[in-house]
Amino acid sequence: MLSELRSQIEYYFDFYRFYAMDKWGTIGPDEYGFILIATCVVGYMYMKSANRK
Repeated sequence: MLSELRSQIEYYFDFYRFYAMDKWGTIGPDEYGFILIATCVVGYMYMKSANRK
């Protein structure tokens, strides 16, 4: 049972890893810009919501 679960999880991780690698290889400038801006916005939101010591 655990081996079946493990193999299923590995299958899903491999599928999405290969999908992301294939997508990253064909990404355009507008998609790259969106990823960059989204990462900056999320990082800024996390920094603003952090507790200050």
